[in-house]
Amino acid sequence: MKYEYKAVRDLLDECYEDEYNHEVSLIIGEREYMILLSEDYCAFLRCEDNAKMEFSGIEELCSSTLFDGIVLKDDCDKIKKLEGYAYMPEDKLNEPIWTRTLTPQQQLLAYSRVLALASIAIILFCVVVVMKNAAYTSLLYIICPITIFTLLLFTIKNLSPENRFTYFVNRRGVGIKSAGQQYMFRTFDDVKSITISSSIFNKKSGSARFTFNGGMYTHFKFEVVDDVDTLYECLKSVYNGRIKKG
Repeated sequence: MKYEYKAVRDLLDECYEDEYNHEVSLIIGEREYMILLSEDYCAFLRCEDNAKMEFSGIEELCSSTLFDGIVLKDDCDKIKKLEGYAYMPEDKLNEPIWTRTLTPQQQLLAYSRVLALASIAIILFCVVVVMKNAAYTSLLYIICPITIFTLLLFTIKNLSPENRFTYFVNRRGVGIKSAGQQYMFRTFDDVKSITISSSIFNKKSGSARFTFNGGMYTHFKFEVVDDVDTLYECLKSVYNGRIKKG
C-alpha cells in the first residue's frame, strides 16, 4: 500500500489538534520511526537509538529533513507501514468533567435521613426511659436540650461552605469530596449499574445511584442533583455500562 502525503498530513493534523496524546509508528525502508504528538508537543523519534528531533508543529515536521535524510513531504510513498496509538494524558483522566457543590438547602436535604433517624431514636429512647421509671422524667429536661444542641451543631457544621458535598465525574470514575478532601471514589470498572431518578416535583432535579461489583461500599448516591439531564449525558460519554434513567 502506498501512502499519499495529503492523507498522512490530514492524519497528523487531526492527532495534533485533539485532546489525546498520540504515537504514530511508521516504517520507512528497514527502519522504524515514531511521531509523538500532543496538543503542545511534536517530535520525530528514531526507534533503534531513541534519537529525537522536536518541532514547533506539523508543518515544520513535514517540511524538515529528518533522520536518514527523510522529508515527509516528499517521502510518504516510501512508508511501508503506518499505525497510530492514542491515549489520554494522566492529568486529563483525573480532571473533573462534571462537578456540583451542594447548596446549604441541598446539603440539609442530603442529611435529612440521618437527622430524621437520629431524632426518632432519641424520642424512642426518651419514651422507654419515662415508661420504665417516671422519676427519670427530670433527666429528659437535660438530655433533650443537649441532644438538640448537638444535632444543631452537626447541621451547622455540615452546612458551612468548606464541608459541603461536591459530587464529581472524571474519565476514570465517580466520587464525592468534602472539606476539600476526596473521601469516596470508585472507577467505572467497579460500577455495575447507574440509576438516575428524576424528582416527582421537578424533572430537571433528582439523584444518581451507583451500584458496584464489590468492595466496602456496594453503592453510593449523588443525593441532590439539579441538572440530571446534563449528568446523564456526561455519564453516557464516559461509561459503557447500563444507565437507567427514570
